[in-house]
Amino acid sequence: MARSLKLILCVLIATAMIQSYLPKAFSQEAAKEPVLTVATGEIGAIDLEKSILVVKQLKDEKAQTYDNVTISIAAATAIDKDGTKAGLSELKAGDKVSVEYTANAEGVNVATSILVSK
Repeated sequence: MARSLKLILCVLIATAMIQSYLPKAFSQEAAKEPVLTVATGEIGAIDLEKSILVVKQLKDEKAQTYDNVTISIAAATAIDKDGTKAGLSELKAGDKVSVEYTANAEGVNVATSILVSK
């Protein structure tokens, strides 16, 4: 009986040790896909040096309240203005935009695409 208990205890300890050393790649946290979010509104501010823009997005039409969504622009971000490819320097405060973005591991919103409308 004592020998069986020792064997069970050893198996439990070994199992716990193996589970604690499994790489993060197998965890549920690492398996989560980034969520694509869309911010639609007008550019409230833009910082070309830091490649950041703020989208002023209508939160409540009746109360006329807005949310400001800060979004980083990556080199790979696709920008479409008037049906043609554009650069960040061609955007300005007041432009109507629809920005698709995801939050990276640090929680920073990073744009995947920007569509500028008239």
